[in-house]
Amino acid sequence: MKEQTNMTTNNNSIEAALAGMSYEQRREAIDRIEHANATAQHNEREAALRAQVEAATEASLKGNQWLQMQQSGQLRSGQALTEGQAKIAAAAAAQPMNGNAPQALVDQLPVTVGGIQLGPQQAKDMLARGEITRADYVAGVNAALAPYGHSFN
Repeated sequence: MKEQTNMTTNNNSIEAALAGMSYEQRREAIDRIEHANATAQHNEREAALRAQVEAATEASLKGNQWLQMQQSGQLRSGQALTEGQAKIAAAAAAQPMNGNAPQALVDQLPVTVGGIQLGPQQAKDMLARGEITRADYVAGVNAALAPYGHSFN
């Protein structure tokens, strides 16, 4: 009952304040109140949306097995291997390291030169055009072959 009395008193004071104003002043006061109300509603919706996005992101990260493996140290590579690459890597790991990598393997691995990853054919083409040096190409191929237990001359 006390709340209703406060609201009635509040409404009476607002009405009294509005009654003492000109039409333009009342219109401005009402516009300010409506704008403040719209702003408050917008801020509430925005906060609810942010909370929803944060919750969805957190749930997604918890369900991301690859990220969990990487954070726990089980995944050391910056790049996941495809099933075919994993089979080749397993077969290569069983063999001793030698200086002659199978050409099929060299032809499918990306080559990193100067911090930029290039496709195998793109790297060969750039080497042929003289855009990268032979030493950079060999270093990039060797870095790509290292997990497979091979090296490139």
